[in-house]
Amino acid sequence: MKSAVLLLLMAGVAFPLVVGYHVDPISANLSGWTHRGDSVSEIITVNFDEPITASLFCGAVGDSGAYHVSIRMYPGDLEIAYGDTASPRDHSWATCTLHVDFPDSFIKGRQIEVRWTRSASDSIMYYYQDGDPYKYGFLSASGSHAGQDLAMRCLGRMDTVDSTLFGATAILPWEVRDTWASRAREAGLE
Repeated sequence: MKSAVLLLLMAGVAFPLVVGYHVDPISANLSGWTHRGDSVSEIITVNFDEPITASLFCGAVGDSGAYHVSIRMYPGDLEIAYGDTASPRDHSWATCTLHVDFPDSFIKGRQIEVRWTRSASDSIMYYYQDGDPYKYGFLSASGSHAGQDLAMRCLGRMDTVDSTLFGATAILPWEVRDTWASRAREAGLE
């Protein structure tokens, strides 16, 4: 049992998930339908090293067309990750596991477009929130503007940090060297 807990803790430290983007649908407004074949997307700023899932909070689902998410460079149109999901229930999350084609494209501070479409050119009813509390993205859909956010969430993975990247050199007088060396050991430093 102890081994399983230790392994779980190590995996959690090695690959922590971060919320790249999240708008709570409880505080959002319901849109009308998009035109058939239109997309709805959010431009966000990357704060993770690799995306894992993307979820869109849908309104009424209507037809049975599956949802597709495409993550693209912004500006530009190169697809760097994608995912599909079956049509969800009305007023619920449609969640896609992402397949990443270009992992080196996810650099913190770069903007990406998370674009949602439906198969068979079905339209999308989506939720949006007035205002942009994140201050790093904007909704892109017909009739929208930069002051709105899509009710969407995006989870990503942070790469582990190599401890050899951090260090310090202390130049100390001989009379305090042993004291500081023992304090460093007590703090877990080598």
